[in-house]
Amino acid sequence: IGAAFTMRHQRGGGTGIAVLASLLIGFSLYFIRNFGQILGENGQIPVMLAAWAPPVASVLLGLGLVLSTEDG
Repeated sequence: IGAAFTMRHQRGGGTGIAVLASLLIGFSLYFIRNFGQILGENGQIPVMLAAWAPPVASVLLGLGLVLSTEDG
């Protein structure tokens, strides 16, 4: 996820927004991981889904950010 925000030129501006966005994305992924763990422990969702959903979501989110930064 950090690679998507470091691939831009620093002179373009918006560095503060990029840092804030990366912090918010990091905290939200941490929250989603804990939430999935709790749901998996309670048996409300399958354990495999609770274990694999947060890492897959973070990889797809990072890949989407990198591809959108590269494209435009």
